Amino acid sequence: MIAKLMKYELLRRKTTLTAFAILFVVAELAILFGLYKGDNWIALSIIMSLLLIGGTYVYALVDTIASYYSDLKNKHGYMLFLTPISGYQIIGSKALFGLIQLFVTVVLMFLAMFLNYKVAINLYFTGTEIEVFWKQITEGLRIIAPNIGQMVQFLLIVLLQWFNIIMMGILAITLSKTIFSNSRHSFLLSLLIYILLSVVTQTISVAVLAPFGLFGEMINIEVVDNTVVKSSIQMGKYFTVGIVMYAIYIGLFYFLSGRFLHKRIDL
Repeated sequence: MIAKLMKYELLRRKTTLTAFAILFVVAELAILFGLYKGDNWIALSIIMSLLLIGGTYVYALVDTIASYYSDLKNKHGYMLFLTPISGYQIIGSKALFGLIQLFVTVVLMFLAMFLNYKVAINLYFTGTEIEVFWKQITEGLRIIAPNIGQMVQFLLIVLLQWFNIIMMGILAITLSKTIFSNSRHSFLLSLLIYILLSVVTQTISVAVLAPFGLFGEMINIEVVDNTVVKSSIQMGKYFTVGIVMYAIYIGLFYFLSGRFLHKRIDL
């Protein structure tokens, strides 16, 4: 059943996926064109890079939420919710599709940025400049994740953080269409519920991280020569706690969304 629901999601979002792919390619070609032309055209590459990164981020987070809201709000969602499919399966298929979509779009964005970086390096930088540039990057990365294991943890927690935003949005919409189904301002209500959920989860996160000593360690950060940052922060510990907490949030949002959708839906 999940496979059929995933196929529905793919067909349902065919238009938005195609539009995103076209805009992504156009933006990337504009970036490469600007790099190739040089001079004032570099401004085009910079602007399009910002649009590409920002647009990909927004699309990856918003598309799944918007699709779910549209299914609940418009007539084309009637057949889906009138079928003998549990709310958990519906939410699960949308969440799984959203996770895959999020991962693919992020990978595409990083591949595009890596290509742009290689082109810019070959066109405009010497070997010495490249060495200095990479030294600055590696020093910055060592502060966040000093080893490969912590780098993997960092990337995982970023992905989970973004996925948590999607699941929080799904729960907010589900609550507005079930418990508060009589409201005439479902979109505004969903937004308010989302903000409330965000405040609550952030408050819980701070309350959980504080006993581990994060904020005390942040106070002890030492800046040397305005460039090198020395800190006693044990990032691996906080990455692990963050991963566990995001996993709990995502699981809870999935359970509540599926539960409310399965028990009560008012189209």
